[in-house]
Amino acid sequence: MINFWIGKADGTPLFVMARAAPQVKHVTVMLASGSRRELSMSPVIEDFGLRFAAGRLPDDDLPVSLEVAVDGGETQVHDCDGHRAASDRLCGGLEGSSS
Repeated sequence: MINFWIGKADGTPLFVMARAAPQVKHVTVMLASGSRRELSMSPVIEDFGLRFAAGRLPDDDLPVSLEVAVDGGETQVHDCDGHRAASDRLCGGLEGSSS
């Protein structure tokens, strides 16, 4: 249903990028403080048959999970890994993708 990556490199701020099935309607990042950040999502890109999402995250409030809302009212929750290197933070990345 979704693949996502969280990280930063070359002095960029912490951010999340995701590719999602067309039936994904909203993606929300849950932060350690309990705050929520809804990601901006593209329309379905016909060449890929996918939607894409991205957003900046605070450097001092680590992501805990992603909530993925899909057609029909279902919500999936994907846990984020702990902090690795600042340039290699994964949260359900390609190795742990869900479908």
